[in-house]
This record gives sequence, C-alpha cells and structure tokens, in this order.
Amino acid sequence: MPLEYNKQLKYREIYEDLSQAIVSGKYLVGQVIPAERVLVDHYRVSRPTVSRAIKELEKAGFLERKQRSGCFVKITPPKQLTLGLFAPPVIPPNPSIQTVFDSFATQFTVAANQNQCNCIIANTAPMKTATHSDEILRAARKTCQDMIQNRVDGVLYMPLEGDGDMCRINQHIVQWIRQAGLQVVLLDRDLYLADRRSEFDLVSLNHHLASYLLTRHLIETGAGRIYFAYHKLTSSVEARLFGHYCALLGYGRIPDPHCTVVYDILEPEKTKTIIRQMDGDTIVCVNDILAAFTVQVVQEMGIRTPEQMRIVGFDDMPMSKYLSPPLTTISQPMALLAEQSVKALVQRIARPDMPARDILLSPKLVVRKSCGASAL
Repeated sequence: MPLEYNKQLKYREIYEDLSQAIVSGKYLVGQVIPAERVLVDHYRVSRPTVSRAIKELEKAGFLERKQRSGCFVKITPPKQLTLGLFAPPVIPPNPSIQTVFDSFATQFTVAANQNQCNCIIANTAPMKTATHSDEILRAARKTCQDMIQNRVDGVLYMPLEGDGDMCRINQHIVQWIRQAGLQVVLLDRDLYLADRRSEFDLVSLNHHLASYLLTRHLIETGAGRIYFAYHKLTSSVEARLFGHYCALLGYGRIPDPHCTVVYDILEPEKTKTIIRQMDGDTIVCVNDILAAFTVQVVQEMGIRTPEQMRIVGFDDMPMSKYLSPPLTTISQPMALLAEQSVKALVQRIARPDMPARDILLSPKLVVRKSCGASAL
C-alpha cells in the first residue's frame, strides 16, 4: 500500500509540474516536452509512471503525441497570471526591524517573476493605525476591492492573528475574494485552530517540527524548566506549542499548562510580573520579536542571558544575530516558501477542483549564544 501511494504521488507530481510549465508559458504551443526517458531519470521513477502522467496530460488537452516525434504542447497558455499577496498589518516594536512578511514579499515577487507571473503586493498601510475591528474590516475590504480591480487571478492570503473578531475578519476577506471568482491560498496559518480545517491550500513552515527541534536542542543542552510564551493563538502557534509538548514528552517531561504564558510586547510591566513568577531557566518565544522584547525585559530586571535565563525565538529575522546575546532561533526558507506559494497558487488557478493541500517546508535550527550553547 505505501508503495502504491508513493507511485500516485510521483505521477501527480509529474503531471502538476508539466501542466504548470505549460500554463506559465515555459513550454509553448508546438514545442516538444522532454522525452519520457529524460523524465524517468529526472524524477527517478519507472517508465509506466511517466507514461501515466503523459496520458493524463493528453486527456486534459495539454499535449498531443506524434508518433516517433514525441509529445507536443497542444493548448495556448492563458494570459500572464497576476498574483496578489495580502497580509495583515505587522507592527514591530522597532521600526527598523524587517518583518517576516517584508522578507517574504521580496522573495514572492522574485518567484512570481521567475514563473512569468505579475505580482501585486496589497497595500496594508491604512490598517496600521486601526485600533478597532470595524476599522480593520473596512480597510481589508478596500484592499480586496483594489486587488479585484487590478484583475488579480488569485490571492495568497496571510490570515490575521487572533480569534473572535480577527477570525470573523479573516472569513469575510476570503469570502470577498472567492465571490469575485478568485482562488485563495493561505500563507503560514489556517483560518481556524486545530479543531477545524479550512477549504484552502496552506503553504507553511512545518511549525510542529520546528518547535520540536528547538525544544529538543534546549533539553539536550541542559535546560531545566522550559516556558513557552506567545501573544495571540493561531493555527501556526498551536502547531509550535504541540511540537514543544511532543519534545517534552519524548524526553520524559510532562507538559505543565502553567509553563505556557501569554504576554505582549506593549506590556513590559505585566511581562516582568509573569517572569518573576517563573521557576524555570528557559523561555521559548513564539517569534523573534517577542524573544527580543523578552531579552530586553529580563536584562532590565537584572537577569543575565543566557547564564540565568535562556531565551530562544522563531523566524531568524535579520536583527536576531545582532542582539546581545545573539538569538538562537528557527530559520524559515523564505525563497523556497515563496517559490512553493507561487506554484501552489498557479496550480490552484489551473485546477480549482483539487482537494485542499498542506504544503509544509522543513525548518533549520540556528544556534547562537542566547540558548547557552555554542553556535553550530
């Protein structure tokens, strides 16, 4: 059964790769695609697996087989696609900090251009001063209308963080996009928490594995009682928390709910109160911004890092290596994340009837001094 399943995956992979290459204009009408023997070597599969993918492409109208000449592109590729990227406002504690979204947006533009697609980055500036959910909703609707007027073919959407009103706004946004006949792919997190799965593709870091690797490293390098700190609960935060728990259990440690704490970068005094009540020596922060804030707070309290308190984060933002001490963190493969996001959106536009997919990318542990261990 597993062998047959792997064959199915390979046949679909070949089909998707070739159909996307045709849709994107890489292979033009009348142009021959690589020979089956070339595809066999490239994908490291059997000849029947490649033949099946080719036959399906013929059935779908992408290819025409000519005896002794090969397979030729049959259809005219559609107009050049325009992909939209829309994300909520991200307000870092320091304006000089480059946010994860900023870094991703640059890579997304590059990946779109490489796939012969236009790219529109939604302007979220009006949302940055919004203090009420209704203001955010109005600004989000205006952004959706702008993208629709710019005739985007599909939208990569990074959902707002939080539950309640933010969850409602997320649902409105994807509903507006879908009502306009556009396809949606989600970035980083789903619309809902673990008890529910949306109908949309999700392209994301493997948050569960990332947190497992980070917590395992801390345990293996002598960390005592470990706390997990976050600000707002999302599906990606949940996955990081579950990965953290799995690592604890794997080393015979029982997860303690009291070791999961919630604090905000805008509430330093409340954060100091929470830290004073801790009886551990390590804090896993859900992102680098929260970790940088935590480093600052504990230093103001006279607590030395990492000698008295180890602090680690996620995302490997540009400022992380320049903190004192430099921050141990998880690096996201931004270029690959952007590449897979573009690929997923192009595929979804071409085949809107596909089942929803989770496309999870592998994380990389970046060890620096804040965890009390030598850099790898």
